[in-house]
Amino acid sequence: MQSTCPNMKCGNTAFESQEVKLTNGNNHYVLLIQCDKCGCVVGVIDNGGVNAILKQLRERKDN
Repeated sequence: MQSTCPNMKCGNTAFESQEVKLTNGNNHYVLLIQCDKCGCVVGVIDNGGVNAILKQLRERKDN
């Protein structure tokens, strides 16, 4: 089963990610997973969490 955009007027099946800075005053970024046709957001990934995981993996590799 292929994923489709939840926007009933769109129905596109291709998605993209876009890094966005939150407007809460700190330097926190998230990745929005969105339809590449209409921009409807279908998911959010905490980019800080991804960076923390990558940092931990690098540290393990170096040790």
